[in-house]
Amino acid sequence: MALSLPSQFRVVATVQTETGEVTLPPDGIKVLSVQEVEGRPVNYVEMAKLNQLDAAWRGRVGQPSSWTQQEDEERSYSLYPRPTARVSVTHSYSAFSPTKECDELPVHPAFLPAIVDYALYRAYGKDGQHASEQTKSMSHYHTFNAAIGREAEVKQRHKRERAQRENQR
Repeated sequence: MALSLPSQFRVVATVQTETGEVTLPPDGIKVLSVQEVEGRPVNYVEMAKLNQLDAAWRGRVGQPSSWTQQEDEERSYSLYPRPTARVSVTHSYSAFSPTKECDELPVHPAFLPAIVDYALYRAYGKDGQHASEQTKSMSHYHTFNAAIGREAEVKQRHKRERAQRENQR
């Protein structure tokens, strides 16, 4: 679930950087957003656009107004322009921490039926010698994936629609 629905495992943190390059801690899975640098809001800019508009952007210094990241890199990002001194950056990212039996599940209650389906998939899958148990197992697995996939699909559609609106400007 943490990979399919990263916003359900959101952590907000403030870090310090002098170079403008920020990498998530070991428990971090994916950068979700960068809210502010030194108390000032910053915007996301696609690296392809930044390369097109300012090929020398990596050498620019000043008060960061934007952030960007490589398309295939989900655990780190760069500030633009690069700060001239140490700055405080507030960002959010998804993180996964193992839980104990007594811990509360770190997801919204709306996802509890999907978690039950996943647990039943694993439980029925343990008895792999009986075909009926494997059928039950796969049925619960498909139900889990449908519940999680629907949410991820909706988020991807919203992301595409937002990008289309941005491109129309």
